[in-house]
This record gives sequence, C-alpha cells and structure tokens, in this order.
Amino acid sequence: RPASSWNTSYVSWNKRDKNVAWKNAGGDWYDKKGVLQGSTPYATITFKGSTLPDNRYYELDVTELVKEYVTGKYENTGILIKTRTENNNYIAFYSNEGGIETQKPKLNITTKETPAPIIINETINEAIDNRLREASPDSVYQDSAFIDVGGMNDARYRDVIWFDLDEFNDTTEVTDSTLSLYWYYPAGNERPDDTVIEVYRPASEWNSSYVNWNKKDKNVAWKNAGGDWYDKNGITQGDTPYASIALKGSELPDNKYHEIDVTELVNEYVSGKYENTGFLIKARNENNNYIAFYSNECGKETQKPSLNITKKVSSE
Repeated sequence: RPASSWNTSYVSWNKRDKNVAWKNAGGDWYDKKGVLQGSTPYATITFKGSTLPDNRYYELDVTELVKEYVTGKYENTGILIKTRTENNNYIAFYSNEGGIETQKPKLNITTKETPAPIIINETINEAIDNRLREASPDSVYQDSAFIDVGGMNDARYRDVIWFDLDEFNDTTEVTDSTLSLYWYYPAGNERPDDTVIEVYRPASEWNSSYVNWNKKDKNVAWKNAGGDWYDKNGITQGDTPYASIALKGSELPDNKYHEIDVTELVNEYVSGKYENTGFLIKARNENNNYIAFYSNECGKETQKPSLNITKKVSSE
C-alpha cells in the first residue's frame, strides 16, 4: 500500500510528485501489518525462473487492501508492486497504455448488495414500577395507581420502572426509544418550582415485591437511601442523566403522555453492555415540585407507562 498519494505526471524512482521526494528511494509503502517499508505483503504470486511468458493474465488476490480502501480505513493510494528479491528476475506486463484492451491491467471486484433495512416500531405497554417514598422509607408501593417524583412537605419521591427487553438482542439496532409517562397530578394546580425529570440507570437489579426508599430487595439495603444509580458517564450517584424533560411550575397537568428520549440507555441494555436494570426516575431538585404520573397499575391501557422502540432489522 503506497504510504501517500502520488502524481502520475511526476512520480519516479526518487520522487512521488513535482519536487517532492519519496522518503525512501524506490517508493514508500505500508505492508499488511501497517509497518512502514515492511515485508509482509497484502498479496503475492510466484513465477518460477523456468516459466516462460505465456501471454495471458495472472491474478493476485488484493481483496483485503481493496476493502480497506472501500471502507475508508485508508485513503486509496493504489497498489505498489515489487518483487521480493530484486536480482536476476526481471519480468514485464502490459500497461494501461499497451494499446490493446484485452491486455491492460484490470481490477476485478465482486460485491454483495446489502438490502435496505426494515424499520419496525414497537411499543411495550407492560411495565414493573414501584414508588420510592422518603416519608415512608420501609413501605413497598408496588400496587399504587401512580408513580411520582419531586418534593413536597420536606419529603422526596422517586421511582424505579422496568420493561422486558428480552425480545431484542445484541444485533438489534435501536434508532429511537422514548419512555412515555401520562401526567395527571396535581390537577389544576401550579407548583412553586419547575420539575426537571431525570432518568438514570439503577446500579443493580431490584425486587418489585420488596423495593422501597431504603431497600432494593428483602433484607438488602441500597448503599444510598433513595436508590443507587449510575449516570450517563458511568459515575455512581452522578448528576449527568441519560435523559431529562422539564415541566415548568406554571404548567398544569394536561392528561396526556410526555416523552423522554431514552435511546442511549436502551441501546446499552439491548447491546448487552449492561444488564437491564430498568430506569430510576427522579427530579433534579426535589423540593416544592411534586408531580405524579399514572402507573402500570392505573387500570387504563391508554394511561400506563410505555416504552416505544424503533429498530432496524435486516430485510434478508
């Protein structure tokens, strides 16, 4: 692989362009291992000294080098051809200027057409969700008709929610994913402060039958009361959420879904980068900004939390 581009109007043994010398007389190249002036070629062919020219084409397999050019891994600088030992072994081939089409050098390429992917939209309507209530730190809120975030009367509220992603695998490309929450409370009332809802990755799995403000499972406490999480940067109890949405204090509940873009976190689960531990939802500031959404137990399919996923699948 020539180490740089060259100008056919000026290239020679000593130069690659007008007034621009090769670093090494005879040409600069990289071998298959990326070593400058290396000795591991991309392709070889052997002509025995006893073999006579037979006026036909001979083929060298340059698939790997061509792929590196086509994929953009390297700039296409062409092919540098030389013999392994350069003594008493001179041979010649017809060039592009040989004048006969059937004798010119040629590059034969076999390609595989990749069908356009199919875009599929799916909605997961069944969730497992629990409230985490600071004022009742050991109470389990598994069957509440709502989930809530923010602060009220010097107490904080958070939630954990989980959707089954087992139907997806590490070959699934998720292009978009939104968590939809149906806002209904406090009906008709403004709040002193804005509510900025944030989504984090729970640091470990949790048990819906036992999880609360203090515990993640039966007799197993969170390391931090109110839940352990990782933020987008992988920092424990960090403050850079995977996703957020702001509801101004002056906004009233509008009895409709509000969407939070959780594409990045869902991709991390689907790809297998992390175990699917669901979402931990909290407000950025947890004071005078309490709001509530309907939960999976609200009794109405059109108001439950849902996870909307757009994915690409092969059409083959």
